[in-house]
Amino acid sequence: MILVGRADPPVVVLGAGIGGLVAARTLRRRGLRVAVFEAGRRVAGMATSFHDADGFTYDFGAHFITNRLAAALGVSDVCRAVERYGESVFARGRATAYPVGLIRSPRYLAGALHAKLPAWRAREPARDAAE
Repeated sequence: MILVGRADPPVVVLGAGIGGLVAARTLRRRGLRVAVFEAGRRVAGMATSFHDADGFTYDFGAHFITNRLAAALGVSDVCRAVERYGESVFARGRATAYPVGLIRSPRYLAGALHAKLPAWRAREPARDAAE
């Protein structure tokens, strides 16, 4: 991008992952013009999740955007607000504490028992994450 006649061309940040967003925010705070380009359909890079056919949500990467950073970047409307931090699993529309909160899930409880009880260990190995 070349802006003819401008003495202050923008700094270009490639990638709207955590690093790119923080870099853009830092540059803007210092008064520089910034243009952020992202090749993907969403911002946040590895700070994203994916859903399986059973409705479970999994984090893609071990990264997250804090509520404060999301507000400062103007992306709060596309982020899920988290009131308290800790490990959790998002399933069927709600966050559940991990691992203790999952005991209320019959499927998780059966899997935990299967892993601990020797008689159940002789069965076939799990075919996917849900099992």
